[in-house]
Amino acid sequence: MTSATNHNNIYAKNHHNYHIARILNTDKPAKNRKMSAPCPSPLLTAATALCDTLSQSPPPPLPTILQHFAANATALEHGLPQLAPFLGRELPIPDYFNILADNLSFRNMQFKEYIVDEGNAKVFVRGTGRFVWTTTGEAWHECFVYLLDFVKDGDGDGDGWKVGRYQVWADSGAGEAFSLFCSFPFLSVFFSAEGCGVRGLMMG
Repeated sequence: MTSATNHNNIYAKNHHNYHIARILNTDKPAKNRKMSAPCPSPLLTAATALCDTLSQSPPPPLPTILQHFAANATALEHGLPQLAPFLGRELPIPDYFNILADNLSFRNMQFKEYIVDEGNAKVFVRGTGRFVWTTTGEAWHECFVYLLDFVKDGDGDGDGWKVGRYQVWADSGAGEAFSLFCSFPFLSVFFSAEGCGVRGLMMG
């Protein structure tokens, strides 16, 4: 399993007022060019810490996950509620992860790209993974996007930032992904990258 911390470099740049960080698999430095390592923002640090935790296999205990979230944080995974009990409902974070664990397992979850909106304390994350429906054993590869809304928490890690609202758009929620792209058109690159298409894999 590969998580964000297994990659060699984090490359950051400014683009349309967003801070974009790509996790690159680069084994050799560029020749004849000196580059100073960018200083990651506190939001990026907090987001990568959460994603590192979520990518652990087997999954860590729930309290380990909850340390990244504010006490009143909620989760919304966009999609049709009739497809899965964790879709289309705004849930308290503990309820969401408990329902998710009762229905799905995962393999090889990787987080490959981060976009940080410093002004609005939001981080977008693109990830991929192989998921297994526990009751049937059906498995599929999925591309997904997180939208993490951060709130200041003086007791937390990452300079006090914790996730206050956790939203997920995935291939299985293809019908809802359109609303994400309407609000943030530049995110279409997340699903077009590396062959990730917005497809209703769970419906197929």
